[in-house]
Amino acid sequence: EKRSVSYSVIEGDLLKYYCSFKGHIVVAPKEEGCLVKWTCEYERVSDDVEVPHVIKDFVVKNFKEVDELALAA
Repeated sequence: EKRSVSYSVIEGDLLKYYCSFKGHIVVAPKEEGCLVKWTCEYERVSDDVEVPHVIKDFVVKNFKEVDELALAA
């Protein structure tokens, strides 16, 4: 069954760079496993702040680690 969750960052260092930051995670069945889709919405405090590629890379790394742990169980 397809599941989804959304969240908003309400405090912390991330808000030094982004006025708002919201994440959305959708997990949907696919063949013998699941497909995970993570998206984010953000508003930078200024044009000097980069697009959050580092955050995306961190999220991808974490989902891969969770996948490896789930498969090993």
